[in-house]
Amino acid sequence: MRGRRASPAAGSPDALLAAAGQGDERAFSAFFDLTIPLIFPLLHRGLGDRNRASDAAERIYVRVWRAAPRFRPERECAYARLLAATRLELST
Repeated sequence: MRGRRASPAAGSPDALLAAAGQGDERAFSAFFDLTIPLIFPLLHRGLGDRNRASDAAERIYVRVWRAAPRFRPERECAYARLLAATRLELST
């Protein structure tokens, strides 16, 4: 079926963000731990400063946490959502 994705595997970024969307703080912590190694280097490279990158990462993850209740893993990818938030942060 077009536009539908398979159910996310347990422990995957999609499953973790979906659980976070239901208020699971541990799942969001695990999502952060799984994804920050990919996001932080992009921020550091794009901003040129470790402190600015850290501040930007905080803003991004707060934004993703707040939007998590609207996340639907059958329609979108957690990485895509996270990268979109990162791109938005780097463009401001």
